[in-house]
Amino acid sequence: MASVASLIGKCLEAVEVPGEPIDLHKVIEFGLPLVEADDEIRPVVIRHGLGAMAKNHVGSHNRKLKGAGGSDEKQMDMFGLRSAYVLDEGKMLMKRRDDLTLPDLRGLIRVRREQLIADGNHLQLLEKAEERLGPIWEQNPEMRYAVVCAIYGRMRDAAE
Repeated sequence: MASVASLIGKCLEAVEVPGEPIDLHKVIEFGLPLVEADDEIRPVVIRHGLGAMAKNHVGSHNRKLKGAGGSDEKQMDMFGLRSAYVLDEGKMLMKRRDDLTLPDLRGLIRVRREQLIADGNHLQLLEKAEERLGPIWEQNPEMRYAVVCAIYGRMRDAAE
């Protein structure tokens, strides 16, 4: 049995064109027969796909939710909250908005803050790259990042 990671690597290797966007539809079309033919990988991929689809489905449907308390939808949307939230990505646990507790809400706030910090840190990296590489890239905006980095590296080395 191959691992899912090696299967994905094989798919990417087969369809990726250097310098072009990766067409995920082509990755799927190439990989589907490989998944279907592997009795060990198939259930892993199906479970992952179903989990992702369930998460999207539950999270995207703002409708009156049945459950303990049977809350009025207007009241539940008072703060613009989603209809459901992932509580623990690793355990794939979701909870409907109606069923959130104060500890759940505080946990969601903590995770969101951590995500914002990580996003802010990555934004700083992107802006630093643009600041340093921008003058070179402006000469040819369609030049690939790797080429611009190589030019920048040679310029930096020559300046030292």
